[in-house]
Amino acid sequence: RYTQVVNDDRIDSKRDYQTIGAGFKTLFKENPNIELSYSKTFSQLESSFDNKSTTQFFSVKTEVKFLQHFLWKTDYNWMSTVYEKQNTNVKQLNTYLEFHKKDSQWLFMVKGNNLFNTGLKKDVNFSDFIISNTNTYILPRVVLLSVQYKL
Repeated sequence: RYTQVVNDDRIDSKRDYQTIGAGFKTLFKENPNIELSYSKTFSQLESSFDNKSTTQFFSVKTEVKFLQHFLWKTDYNWMSTVYEKQNTNVKQLNTYLEFHKKDSQWLFMVKGNNLFNTGLKKDVNFSDFIISNTNTYILPRVVLLSVQYKL
C-alpha cells in the first residue's frame, strides 16, 4: 500500500503480485532428456482505476540422441495472458536436427524456428508508477539447412 500525490491530490494505491510455478528436468547421459516448467502470475493494482492481469506460462524442452549420430532438440512455449477480459494466447515451437559422425569433419543440420508462425506476443505490466502494454513482433517461420565442414 502506498500514497501518491498528483497535482495536490492524494491517491491511495494497493499493488499485489504473486507467482507460483513448478518445474521438472532430467539429466541423463544416454536417455532422452526433458524439461517441463509451468508458472502462473497474478497482478493487481487498485488505485483511481483497477488493473488485474493473469499470465500462465508452460514450456517443454527435449533433447534426444538416437541412431548413434543424430541429435534432436525441440522446445515448445505456451503463454496465456488475461487482461481486461481479453485473452491472448501465444504458442511457439522450435526444433533442431543434427547428423554428425564422431570422427567426421562434416556436420548436417536442419533447424526450424517459430514453426507455428506466431506473429505477435502481447505483454501487460504495471508497477507503482507506470502501466505498459508491449507488443513484440516475432520473426516469421524460418527453416534452415546447414552443412558444415571443419578444416
